[in-house]
Amino acid sequence: MKSAELSGEMEKQAKAFNDNDKNAINFFGEPVSWDWEFDFVKDLKTKLSNEKINSAFCIRCKSLSLKDKYKNGKSETPSYKWNAAYYTSKNIRNTKDLGVRSIIKEIQIGVFAGIENIDSERYLDLLGIACRWTEYHKKSVKQNNNN
Repeated sequence: MKSAELSGEMEKQAKAFNDNDKNAINFFGEPVSWDWEFDFVKDLKTKLSNEKINSAFCIRCKSLSLKDKYKNGKSETPSYKWNAAYYTSKNIRNTKDLGVRSIIKEIQIGVFAGIENIDSERYLDLLGIACRWTEYHKKSVKQNNNN
């Protein structure tokens, strides 16, 4: 009964997303547009699934997507921005692999400036979804390799 109730709530969120466009799904608890957001999340998840990107990076990015505590729909403090600046810069400096560096740099740009038709706030939401999907993917691959 609780599952049906949660499913109904997620369906309502997806239908109400994007001015009731009814062109979205609820993916990992967040409404995502079918137009291009889902493909963007899928591509970002593929990049984050790179074996050279450690799970700690995904966990940190996921925590940044929570955008600190909210009050009346707005963040009380923008500390997630300076945390993102510090953490992504630190990872770029400490990473020798150029491919991984470019992925982290791309994430850094998205967090602060957004990309094409995604503003920085929505980018963080989508990054959080991609990180959750990446964690799930890495765990399932690891579990399959252990069996």
